[in-house]
Amino acid sequence: MRWTAVLLAVWLGVPLALQARIGLATKFGDIILENVEPGETYNLREARQVPFIVSNTGDAPTDIVVETVIPDIPKMKEGYEPIPDPTWLRVMPDRLKVQAKEDGFFDIILSVPNKPEYVGKHYQADIWAHSGDKGLFGVGVKGRVRFSTGPGPETLKAEKLKKLMYTLDFEMTPSEIYVTDVSPGEKIDVKAVTGKSIKVANFATSPLALKCTPKTWDGRFKMPMDYEPGPDPSWITFAPDELNVEGDSIGQMKVYVTVPDDKAHRGKKYAYLLQAGVVKGMDLEIYTRLYISVKE
Repeated sequence: MRWTAVLLAVWLGVPLALQARIGLATKFGDIILENVEPGETYNLREARQVPFIVSNTGDAPTDIVVETVIPDIPKMKEGYEPIPDPTWLRVMPDRLKVQAKEDGFFDIILSVPNKPEYVGKHYQADIWAHSGDKGLFGVGVKGRVRFSTGPGPETLKAEKLKKLMYTLDFEMTPSEIYVTDVSPGEKIDVKAVTGKSIKVANFATSPLALKCTPKTWDGRFKMPMDYEPGPDPSWITFAPDELNVEGDSIGQMKVYVTVPDDKAHRGKKYAYLLQAGVVKGMDLEIYTRLYISVKE
């Protein structure tokens, strides 16, 4: 964007004084606050020790304007909703001239109206810093503020998982499955060729409804030599989709693999994770590693 602005300025015959490189940067990123009390006022610099700093990386002084804007729904984090009123987050000052290669410091003040309908909510807002000129040569950067009037979605999820784990008592095996000589274009019954399926032993007295979800490889796990992360988890399916296991019983879920008939996959070795999860609940940190070798 910066180079485009400079080239256009020259091409359009803009005076040399206006052809300076324009650029802004910020390290503010994503700020999260929990247990915000409606009716109270918070300065994010004090609450999180994170000032909102905008750097003028350009070659000339720039007027920097900072605004609170409602985020686009597709870009929002899971568990949050758009801030109902951007004026809940005020920026002081909202406009500041910053010299070239220097930083501008801004305070962000949060105040949620003291109304019961705002209790227990999770909101997100974007902080947009841009040059005073919004026209052809305007540039901007964004940060994000997420806040909850109570425990945040991440905290609530962790608490729910902790309670869930108290009631669960099961084991999923095997820890890994190797499937070799997979023919592209064919649906492979993993049990038929390896003798292995996902088995779940439910040691609790109450029934267990479990699901299994194929995932792309997670860097936390060591991958065998010559393997690479599988490109598409949808190649892996299960039967049944949901496994219901009575108390003190063992259930079985078959695994199927279908690699598309494409030359790009021939001779490849792919690694996936099969993650356990509770039906109508959440995914658990329990995995079976699936390794697939595709025929040449």
